[in-house]
Amino acid sequence: MDVKKLQELIECVSNSNLTYFEVEEGGTKIVMKKECEGVVLREVPKIERPISVDKVEEKSYEKVENVKIQEIRDEIIVKSPMVGTFYSAPSPDTSPFVAVGQRVKKGDILCIIEAMKIMNEIEAEVDGTIAAVCVQNGEMVEYGQALFRIQRDGE
Repeated sequence: MDVKKLQELIECVSNSNLTYFEVEEGGTKIVMKKECEGVVLREVPKIERPISVDKVEEKSYEKVENVKIQEIRDEIIVKSPMVGTFYSAPSPDTSPFVAVGQRVKKGDILCIIEAMKIMNEIEAEVDGTIAAVCVQNGEMVEYGQALFRIQRDGE
């Protein structure tokens, strides 16, 4: 390697952010190292400002009646037992298995979930009335995702 090439290499390495450079040519090996510049730490002055806090008003609350709580207890959520595609009907040109307001009995088919090309029928776990359909036809569902809310019949 000639002197001119060596000078160019030294200049390139010193003008770059490289800290280590190694080259081997024709039996000649050149290694260049340069130390990193030290990091200068300085303390940032602490700025103290007063913090304004709005006064919080206290409000009184009325007692919640147990009627609504009882209604919620009587409602169950049918959750997806698997990941797949939700189908509300047996085929695209037929009506859905169930609709909001429809009464169902334990074991009635509510929907189909297709998983790995297998059609899995999801059945009602209780007697009751469909309160809500939580998923749209053809939608992907996750494991544990709510599919239906069923208002349980009074026992």
